[in-house]
Amino acid sequence: MTTPTGPSPLGPSPLGPSPLGPSPLAGIRVLIPRTVKRGATLAEALTAAGAEPLAVPLIAIEPPEDWTPFDAAIGSLARGEYAWLVVTSLSTVDALVDRAELVGLDLAALLGSPHAPKSDDPPALVAAVGASTARELARHDVPVALIPKLQQWAGGLVAEFPHPTEDSKPVLVPQGDLADDTVLTGLGALGWEPHSVRAYRTVAAPDPDPYVAELFTTGGLDAVVLTSGSTARRFVEVFGKPPSSTIVCCIGPRTAEVARECGLTVTAVAKIPSYQGIMGALSSALTDRATER
Repeated sequence: MTTPTGPSPLGPSPLGPSPLGPSPLAGIRVLIPRTVKRGATLAEALTAAGAEPLAVPLIAIEPPEDWTPFDAAIGSLARGEYAWLVVTSLSTVDALVDRAELVGLDLAALLGSPHAPKSDDPPALVAAVGASTARELARHDVPVALIPKLQQWAGGLVAEFPHPTEDSKPVLVPQGDLADDTVLTGLGALGWEPHSVRAYRTVAAPDPDPYVAELFTTGGLDAVVLTSGSTARRFVEVFGKPPSSTIVCCIGPRTAEVARECGLTVTAVAKIPSYQGIMGALSSALTDRATER
């Protein structure tokens, strides 16, 4: 059973100047196409390293058109009808916490929080696609039983997911409307019965301030961080392809795959989908670029 504890695989996060010299991130301007809330941790780390982060949301998260299926799934979860709950995004965590509260349930309690009263029915085990999602679940006192060790994305989660037994219950997979079928197909191939339910919709945010577009076209952005396939698509829709001088850094392999499909040249991919991973990937890309000059 894997839990989100212990040091990052990347070691200490590169948040500031090194004893050997200034951070390679010092002085660069980085576009973070996320809301201020979602991009806050990365923005703080970049600022500490001497960079200038620019948070500009390109997508927005909206509720599904009908909450009925999602609320019913939470009720089934509370009745112990699922073996696993698979969580693949921070937005899914928000939906689970908010809707459980609205229907009068304590998400942490029904998922086996050590601080909750003991129940006769064993709760569903929780799988998180990566460390960031696991940390957000832990913040709400939800215990996480599985985080992929090798590749923290949907395919990596499926690769490390256990096989079912003959009497295994189904798996609940709440997802956004733009999620691909990697988890559902992969779990089905393992022999599980995955139940998908809509947790949120991804929509386009208003176009950014013209100042940002001017920075983009004139090469005033040194790097852009893409954190999802939908963000990559929206980025190209709003800005087009960046100048060759702009580093395109993706949070993981799936986002990088979509970015390439959109015609972007991906410069760096985080080894783990977290702000530490992004910082490490950006630092390596900048160091490599400086060496080539």
